[in-house]
Amino acid sequence: ASGAFTACSTTPLCEAVGTGRCFYISALTGSDSNPGTFASPWKTYKNIISYYGGAGQPSTWVQLRAGDVVYFMSGLYRDLVSYNGQTFAFFIRFLNGTASARVTFKAYPGAHPIVTPSGPSEGIYFLQSSYLLLEGFEVNRATLHAVRFAESSNIEARNLWVHDTDGEDNDNLAGVYANVASNI
Repeated sequence: ASGAFTACSTTPLCEAVGTGRCFYISALTGSDSNPGTFASPWKTYKNIISYYGGAGQPSTWVQLRAGDVVYFMSGLYRDLVSYNGQTFAFFIRFLNGTASARVTFKAYPGAHPIVTPSGPSEGIYFLQSSYLLLEGFEVNRATLHAVRFAESSNIEARNLWVHDTDGEDNDNLAGVYANVASNI
């Protein structure tokens, strides 16, 4: 061997199903003005979460659909948004995958994403949604519920580390909370 090295190339992981797409979020290296690709990831979840009546959506916002996968890289995800007068961190409403093409939110292999709201807020909240997968997140310092599934069905949550949830115990304080939900 001559001792010369050549550049390596890597194909990013993409587990999208059917016509699904893959998006990438990196709190450490991303920018929300990026297209959300592996090479140019978003910085926060603001380009994929739900907005009330579309108010406040960034110009780079994407409507997720069945078969899509959103990968989160390592880092702290702290951003809050307003939805119909309430404050949320990672909030998804009216998002429906299918039995054969779920919408997936997961840690990129080897990554450690941490959802830790910067102020009073639930951590991850799925409302009126179905056929979603949530995998590989740490959720801490949320208020009331760290992870909440409400009026939703066919949600799979795995490999989550939920801790240090705060709030009032008479408000049903919980690390993981399911309300009017089935097949969780």
